[in-house]
This record gives sequence, C-alpha cells and structure tokens, in this order.
Amino acid sequence: MKMHAEKKHKCSKCSNSYGTEWDLKRHAEDCGKTFRCTCGCPYASRTALQSHIY
Repeated sequence: MKMHAEKKHKCSKCSNSYGTEWDLKRHAEDCGKTFRCTCGCPYASRTALQSHIY
C-alpha cells in the first residue's frame, strides 16, 4: 500500500483529497452533512455525534 502517493481524487465540496476513488466516494457520502442529535445539538461528523450520544 502506498502511503505517500499523490492524492489525485479531490472532493468538489471541500479541500480534501484522496489517493483512491473509493476513499473519495466514502468521504463524499457525508461531506457537508450535519448530523443532529435528538436533543438538537448539531455535529459535523457521524463520529462526533456518536461520541456525544455514548
């Protein structure tokens, strides 16, 4: 696996770049989404929301 290869696949919504198209597609599913808890608190990532809940 190449760790320092050029990241050719760039997200059109943000400044992130990825080495593979698969990684870009995975990122794009959640890019720009707001994840909201039932208490109303907004979070930029699913991981942050899960940390809030648990």
